[in-house]
Amino acid sequence: RSLQLVPLVRLHRRTDRRRALGVRLQEPLDGAVARAADRDGLARGALGLGLVDRVQELPGSQRFFVGGDLNVRGYGFNRLAPRDELGNIVGGRHMAFGSLEAERTVWRMVALAIFVDAGNAFDSFDTDLAASAGVGFNVRTPIGTLRIGASRSVTEDRDPRVHLTIRPDL
Repeated sequence: RSLQLVPLVRLHRRTDRRRALGVRLQEPLDGAVARAADRDGLARGALGLGLVDRVQELPGSQRFFVGGDLNVRGYGFNRLAPRDELGNIVGGRHMAFGSLEAERTVWRMVALAIFVDAGNAFDSFDTDLAASAGVGFNVRTPIGTLRIGASRSVTEDRDPRVHLTIRPDL
């Protein structure tokens, strides 16, 4: 497990020339919950905290975004985050994400999977989490696991999403 501390320094262009110091903390949580000969239970998650007073103090590259093939799979890439007055996605100060997945081998290197994901990026902790659920085929290859899945939001009425990823097995 690792804890990533990334200090951010941004100079404000004000007459008092004050400095704002922000820190972005992110803790990835990955691990197998249960393992048997032909079954796996997996849990993944991440928690991110931006230790600044306002999200504008964080550069865009250090703000949090959630959604896509690697976290809340029922949503598009980085679509879960605060928006500005014009509806543009601007990113959040904080982020939370969690996923549970059950996998069962059905033929040699091929497994069926079911999963549920939940998370969001936000500026205040009273924000609701978005959730999705789905099914997939996981094919173990020499270079990693090829994941082909379909997911759908369970918190909003959205079209299903199809995703394809390959992840090295470490």
